[in-house]
Amino acid sequence: MKPLALTLLCLLAALPALAQSTEEVAFVEARDFFFFPGQLPVDSSGRTPSDFDAQARLVLSNLQTKADLAGVSLRHMVWVQVYLEDINQWPRFEDIARELFAGQLPALAPLGIAAVGSKQATVAVDAVAYRTLAGIERTPGSAAVSAGGLTFLSAAQGRDLSTGRIPETHAEQTRIGLENLGVELQGAGLGFEHMVFMHPYLLPAMAYGDMNKVYATFFEFGATPARATIFVDALPHDLTIEFTGVAVRDLSKRQPVRPKNMAPSPTASPCVWGGDFYFCSGKSGFIPGVEGGVWAESVENQFRQTMRNLLDNLEETGLDFSDVVSTQLYLDDIADLERVDPIYQRYFPKIKPTRTVVQQLPSGSRKQAANGRWPAIEQMALVAVRR
Repeated sequence: MKPLALTLLCLLAALPALAQSTEEVAFVEARDFFFFPGQLPVDSSGRTPSDFDAQARLVLSNLQTKADLAGVSLRHMVWVQVYLEDINQWPRFEDIARELFAGQLPALAPLGIAAVGSKQATVAVDAVAYRTLAGIERTPGSAAVSAGGLTFLSAAQGRDLSTGRIPETHAEQTRIGLENLGVELQGAGLGFEHMVFMHPYLLPAMAYGDMNKVYATFFEFGATPARATIFVDALPHDLTIEFTGVAVRDLSKRQPVRPKNMAPSPTASPCVWGGDFYFCSGKSGFIPGVEGGVWAESVENQFRQTMRNLLDNLEETGLDFSDVVSTQLYLDDIADLERVDPIYQRYFPKIKPTRTVVQQLPSGSRKQAANGRWPAIEQMALVAVRR
């Protein structure tokens, strides 16, 4: 087995990242993959263009700058998530990406969010790349991209792709979105049993229970992929839901992991091995088990419990935070990063993963419920690598 390779480069002012602290890394290398943190359209002098086209080109140029440090290019990208404050700009971003990626698009997942972490910026991206172009296989239409034993899936939309029609019910929107994802999987020679991680992106209006009932029918109970369910501000084409994620090509290298304090779920496994990568579900500051729920009022204390929940997942399989290569942090208020960042940094004192931080929705209510519980105001998902 190839030994773990982690390459950590501190970001400079000329290499801005998305809503990050000053101690972020430029990329992390693990098993011939490169993980890149969220990028903003900010130039070396700290300026952001006012024009969207210029922002889109600059954010991809900043990603290319990081790729240059890693010895790869935009053509090596296999999965890119695009964060837009105005989802109506998605068609324009896609056109610019098609140009700059020279037609070799990665799997793409667009989502509309409330804030990317800069008052001037309206777009941001994070990405995964693979070391060798010869090792990358794109299915027709670039809907799915495979490399290094993994397949990365573009956002599958909850609408009829032949007519553009969005079904009336949330259950049907979920079903057709997953069926569209199944077409991507089939094109790559895979099925739902190969999925190791899922991102359902959905609007707050989506009936969550209806979505889960349909979602559970696509997976075997106890063998579901890890999942980070993210409510977002908007999706392309007036969608209510879309799905993106990662599959492992060799089923013998897929293994769900469940800590003893986590009950089995029909919709998500806490973490799933996909080859040498360990994909973990998004966690918030809930206390599991009897009297479970979010009992902490402050974002700091909720985040401490989130990190404890994630550590349970890591320790169950002999890992710890030094094995983490990538994190995605979702905040109810992007300003809360200043409050949680010191806690985050203490968990990663030396070996740091890449990080993306966004506020996906306008800030919600922070009132205590009648039962004493508080609303979750942060969530984090992570990817680790086998030692």
